[in-house]
Amino acid sequence: MKLDYLEKVFDQMHIDRKQLEQQVRDSKPIVKWRMVMDVLTGYRTEFESVNRQLEYSGFPLFPQMFIVCAAEIGKDSGMSSKDETLYTYMLCNVAEELINMETVGVAIDTGSGRAAMIISFAEGDAEQNHLRTLAIL
Repeated sequence: MKLDYLEKVFDQMHIDRKQLEQQVRDSKPIVKWRMVMDVLTGYRTEFESVNRQLEYSGFPLFPQMFIVCAAEIGKDSGMSSKDETLYTYMLCNVAEELINMETVGVAIDTGSGRAAMIISFAEGDAEQNHLRTLAIL
C-alpha cells in the first residue's frame, strides 16, 4: 500500500518536472524579446544582467562591440497583416542563422512588419565590423 502511494508520488513528480521543462522552453522566446526590447528602449543598460538573461534564452552577446539594425517588410505589397507577421517571423529566424554563422546576435519582431537585430562582435575595428554586418544583411 505504501509502495503504491510512493510510486504515485514519484510518477507525479516526473510529470510535474516534464511540464516545468516545457514551460521553461516555451518562455525562452518571450524572455529574449523582452530583454532585447528593454535594451533598445534604454530600460536596461547593464550588460551583465541583460546578457545573463540572453544566455538563458540561448542568445549570448559579446560585451563590447554591437551594431543594431532595423528591417521592415515592404508596405506596398498589399500583404495581409497575418502574412506580414509570418514573413517578419521568418526574417528574424533567417537573420539569426546568418548572424550566428559569422558572429553572435539576436533578431526580434517589433511589430507591424518590423524587425530589430543586435549583432555583437568579439573583435575587430568598427569599419571591419560594419562591412561584416553588411555582408550578413
